[in-house]
Amino acid sequence: MAEVSWIAAGLLLMLPADMTLVNQSRERIPVLGLNPPVMGHADEVFCSWSDPQGREFHLFWWNSLQPPVPKGPASFTEEWNGMIGDRKVRVARTDMFMGQKQEVLATWLTLEERQSSAMMFARGASRQAFEQILKASQIAEARPASAMSCEPASPRLQ
Repeated sequence: MAEVSWIAAGLLLMLPADMTLVNQSRERIPVLGLNPPVMGHADEVFCSWSDPQGREFHLFWWNSLQPPVPKGPASFTEEWNGMIGDRKVRVARTDMFMGQKQEVLATWLTLEERQSSAMMFARGASRQAFEQILKASQIAEARPASAMSCEPASPRLQ
């Protein structure tokens, strides 16, 4: 299957070629008590892709070790170990996510050496497809928060 590389915040994602970027934003969020304090704020980068079949892939990236604001409760129906590149992560299937009744596949990544964290989730994707995206993806070179966005890198055929 053809894939396209995306530089998305601090990750290099390998997404199916029919996934197109439908939303991206960058927000500076005031934070009290964030450890370590980053001038009293954390930067959040959000990227969202979808394909013609309605499958979705979403990424939140923060330049803090935890999300600066809660995204809502989640309830897991299944959990397992996965990989993002060569890093071990926990992956979950939910029946409630971000405070709403919905099934998604989700994973969380903490990069202590960069004082950053990420949450990725997919709607309408199979477990195998989500795991393939995670395993083919990698940690990208460090960039300042002001330079973080979601942009195509280069196509790759598999």
